[in-house]
Amino acid sequence: MTIMILAFDIGGTEIKTSIFGDTFEKLLYTNKFKTETVKTEKILNDFFKEIDHVNVNFKLTGIAISCPGIIDKGYVKKGGSVSSLDNIYFGKILQQKYKIPVTIRNDAQCVLLAETQLGTLSQERDGVILTLGTGVGGGIMLNRELLFLRNSMSGEFSYMIHSYDASGNFVRVGQKLSATQMIKRVNNYYYEGDEADGYQAFEHILKKEEYALKQFELFCRGLAGLIINIQSVLHVKKVVIGGGISANPIVTKNIQRQLQLIYSQDNMYNSFSQPEVVASRFLNYSGRVGAYLNFKKLINKGMQK
Repeated sequence: MTIMILAFDIGGTEIKTSIFGDTFEKLLYTNKFKTETVKTEKILNDFFKEIDHVNVNFKLTGIAISCPGIIDKGYVKKGGSVSSLDNIYFGKILQQKYKIPVTIRNDAQCVLLAETQLGTLSQERDGVILTLGTGVGGGIMLNRELLFLRNSMSGEFSYMIHSYDASGNFVRVGQKLSATQMIKRVNNYYYEGDEADGYQAFEHILKKEEYALKQFELFCRGLAGLIINIQSVLHVKKVVIGGGISANPIVTKNIQRQLQLIYSQDNMYNSFSQPEVVASRFLNYSGRVGAYLNFKKLINKGMQK
């Protein structure tokens, strides 16, 4: 049987889909569509539309999903930034409709699977992944053990408290260090037609235009601060940056530079080992690669019988 798996990566802004060829660098199909974050019926219909469209040209044998929030055997207890998926038997709904196996795993865990099995952490004993998008997801590996337990939120850095205002109200990391929001601020300032266009925002940054460069530098400094917070607890050797913007080399370069600045400006961090900051191997595809690997692990042996 030819295995044809449609992999989904559900983000707070977009849902990305792919069918991989004989390597993960070879794509037989790829697409994306806007995430419906509120209405359950709408997001389900969007999934049905995409699967039906793909089935016209590919005979699917499975569906693999990377999904934010707490996932338990295909049941989404909490969809994180995608509340339209809260409290539904998502896997069961798709499996009953299409009569093919469906696997769903937390998005941070999927990225961790991809990068530890085949990516930039495959030869490391310890490491942390930060996926930059609507919020800050990621994963943790210590002594080759991946930190995720059932119903665990490990690696969901978005939920960490970033700071407090004068009244004591707190701001979460996901709110303060959102790559999506940084890109929107830059594009809106320069009156770009599409506020979500990352390529356009980085054109302004690469030209070193004052406002764009300042927003980018503040964003990278905030991420450097987050890495120091993580290091104060975990002390890892490598931090991997994922998400769409990680494809631009200036992202990891500037996070590393800001990290070095903080280390040099405060003697408190002299005893800290400074981690290497690198881009993920699969960049924006890590979630889909991890979803595929999860599917193969859980389903493939049974499918071949």
